[in-house]
Amino acid sequence: MSINVPPSVAMVLNEADFPGPVSEVFISELERQRGLTFPGEYRAFPMRYGAALLPGFEVYGLVPSAIEGHPVHACEGIIE
Repeated sequence: MSINVPPSVAMVLNEADFPGPVSEVFISELERQRGLTFPGEYRAFPMRYGAALLPGFEVYGLVPSAIEGHPVHACEGIIE
């Protein structure tokens, strides 16, 4: 799924910090472990950005090292 970003949003994103994308495999494994399903529109965001810290606010996403109960070693080979 691609994300069309309007130019005005792209300008703000240029000033944002991102922890980096997570893989489809990571998201699927997290869904399986937690017994949930993320909508496709949401899945596209962490697959591109992970999460975002923008001037003035944070956009929550998926950051493997910050997911409680998800040890970093279990993410090896899953994170792109």
